[in-house]
Amino acid sequence: MKNVDNIDNMGNLQLLATTTFGLEACVKRELRDLGFENPKGASPGRIGFAADEIGLAKANLWLRTAERVLLVIGTFEADDFGKLFEGTYSLPWHEWIPADGSFPVTGKSYNSQLSSVPACQKIVKKAIVNKLLAAHKTNTLPETGPTYAVEVAIRKNFVTLTIDTSGPGLHKRGYRAAAGPAPLRETIAAAMIQLSFWHPDRQLVDPFCGSGTIPIEAALIGRRIAPGLKRNFAAEKWARIPAEIWAAEREKAREKIKPNLPVRIIATDIEPKAISLSTYHAGLAGVGDDIHFQQAPFARLTSSKEYGCVICNPPYGQRFKDTQDIAGLYKSMAEVFKALPTWSFFVLTNQELENILGQAADRRRKLYNGQIECAYYQFHGPRPPRPDRQDQPAIAEAAETTEQPAVEVEKISPPAPAASPVPTAPPVPSAPAFGGLKANADNQATDFANRLRKMARHLRRWPTKRNITCYRLYDRDIPEIPLAVDTYEGRLHIVEYDRPHDRSLAEHTDWLEMIVGVAGETLGVDRENVFLKRRQRQRGLDQYDKFAETGKVFTVSEGGLKFEVNLSDYIDTGLFLDHRITRDMVR
Repeated sequence: MKNVDNIDNMGNLQLLATTTFGLEACVKRELRDLGFENPKGASPGRIGFAADEIGLAKANLWLRTAERVLLVIGTFEADDFGKLFEGTYSLPWHEWIPADGSFPVTGKSYNSQLSSVPACQKIVKKAIVNKLLAAHKTNTLPETGPTYAVEVAIRKNFVTLTIDTSGPGLHKRGYRAAAGPAPLRETIAAAMIQLSFWHPDRQLVDPFCGSGTIPIEAALIGRRIAPGLKRNFAAEKWARIPAEIWAAEREKAREKIKPNLPVRIIATDIEPKAISLSTYHAGLAGVGDDIHFQQAPFARLTSSKEYGCVICNPPYGQRFKDTQDIAGLYKSMAEVFKALPTWSFFVLTNQELENILGQAADRRRKLYNGQIECAYYQFHGPRPPRPDRQDQPAIAEAAETTEQPAVEVEKISPPAPAASPVPTAPPVPSAPAFGGLKANADNQATDFANRLRKMARHLRRWPTKRNITCYRLYDRDIPEIPLAVDTYEGRLHIVEYDRPHDRSLAEHTDWLEMIVGVAGETLGVDRENVFLKRRQRQRGLDQYDKFAETGKVFTVSEGGLKFEVNLSDYIDTGLFLDHRITRDMVR
């Protein structure tokens, strides 16, 4: 193989890395990490950088969040077709496109005098044809050779003419043979990983893995496998770039691959077909041993690891036909996520997740999954404890760096698509991302316990003096604790009334668990005999609907008669405590 360092005619090329709106900062970071100096935003979704032919191959092989690498042939201003033709003709097309090269022309125009894209394409095509005929001294251009896809992009009368070096988009890594419904683009998945706190030494879980894109991209990043290693590029067939360059860059990429991940990634999905498909894709990508795929519902999400990241793209319409199912799924996230109090959570969706969960994300970023406008919600968990620097300096440094996203982003992305700056990372919170109790929770618990004791003492003689064993102890006596607490012969039936509060969904769940625990402890009732329900505004016969199948049915006595009560499956137990006098009259 020829030494690529000795190849003649290596030039300083102007290149553009294109990307989805909102990921400009990710691409800039990648380019800097690859050794390209001063990458700059040329326009929304386009990052400019300089490189030679070796750098062109390197960028195509390694960029994870870019869509294409374009070779800039030239730029100029044009506000009429004559200037467009002359500017195009003046550029060195013959240095790249041979006499038999195929050069289809596409175009786009934004806020320019030359607004007719088809007309602009024809003018550019004609100018290139004339230039190639003259430069190659030929009468025909058969276009039977390699493809040099030309794009004319006009923005505010400023023309940029490029040739696509990538061919199929860089998101096509070569491992996804088939896609499930509403597939996530690989470049977006890679960006989600880079914008998270995940590190290969941490646990990563994707509970909606679908075709496996997020866990596979994470494994590729963790093992430092070049995303373009198993695919070809349009520029590989170009005479200007020797084959030795591509071979050498692929060999360098193979040498950088790391061994298997220290902590296997967990990927689950409720659909067995999704697990089968994602397992197959992981094998094609060469990371099958780095990911554990398992069929499981989202509600069973759990982990024995103390610190980790959940990164997911849950279904938002394409995979759920019933909108009520979607609402229920997203609402359940508060309950599921709070079971992992030391973890961080990263969710891409088009649903109003902050409104559903009742809490603001630590960061939110607008992204586009295909044509679907989404938001990437980031809920930051506590920082892992830092090891002693003197004993384990390397580990301490790793623990410190994992808490910063690979690419920093603004708190809330602006509505207009634009290149995103790279500001300083915010401090990582010490509280759980979901759940927890507010400062006034202890006082509320004390007041509630005191009220229950007082009422229990006041009514303690009802069972013996009045032969009443089922009665109400508490009925929204404290406005901040809107509950009704009834006792049914040693069992507690607690109903929560719907009332506004300042707690998030997860915080409210923790608060309810605390209050229920206080009730049981204060009244000496085991938790298994305490039944909690929520009473919302109901219409017609809704109050009689069954919402559980637990079947906790008990027999209780009143006035010498026995009654069956269901404390678990309905809002009402079947024995209305305020109808005691009516029952006695009927009797």
